[in-house]
Amino acid sequence: VRDQIEAAVQLKITAARLGTTTDELQAMQLAARETGVPVDALANGLRFLNRHLGEVALGKGKAAASEFQRLGIHVKDAEGKIKPASEVMGELADKIAAMPSAAEQTNTAMTLLGRGGSQLLPIMQQGGKAFRDAAKDVEALGGGMSKEYVAAANAARIQGIRLDFSLTSLSSTIVGILLPGVKDTYEWLTKAALGFNKFTKETTWLSSTLLGLKIVLGGLAVWWALANIPIVLMAAALGVLYLIFDDI
Repeated sequence: VRDQIEAAVQLKITAARLGTTTDELQAMQLAARETGVPVDALANGLRFLNRHLGEVALGKGKAAASEFQRLGIHVKDAEGKIKPASEVMGELADKIAAMPSAAEQTNTAMTLLGRGGSQLLPIMQQGGKAFRDAAKDVEALGGGMSKEYVAAANAARIQGIRLDFSLTSLSSTIVGILLPGVKDTYEWLTKAALGFNKFTKETTWLSSTLLGLKIVLGGLAVWWALANIPIVLMAAALGVLYLIFDDI
């Protein structure tokens, strides 16, 4: 479920950044996949195209405006508003498909779709029909992620973020109540460690205890060896044989 929500949210965000709708973006992504064009390359191309359209709308981007004019593409609708990037993309594909040489197609694609525009040629060479057919195919294949689904997924994501934030607040409240006790415990342990360290430095208790423990363990080792002489001798013999054959 989380992956599906994330996919829907990313679709919504990407469509908003590229100046298109989620339905149009899904159709273009389908067309791209069917022609072997990387979806990332499509997104980059749309981003560059959308930027050029924005510059033209502001009276800037003379190079892009000149290219659109040369191609005979009207970037404004009857009301004088800039057309959506998805619509202009289809018109641009028609123009590129009609060009006689691959060199001209590549130059136009790179001028209006960025340096990676050449990656989009497999789909642009099919003309705007590729995008229009893909839109029909999306409907025939079940419609993809509907606007309602994307909206619901985004609402669920936002609620999840709010839940995480509220849980963080709850955790900080609980920890805040416990912190004074934790602080006191740390202080007590620090004093205990310092006191024990001072005690061991001022007395020989610790060193004497460790020496006694060493003597006891040594004695136990000797006792075990004496009580298990056959085992010790056998281990020694095996060790000698290993050394002899290892040299050979």
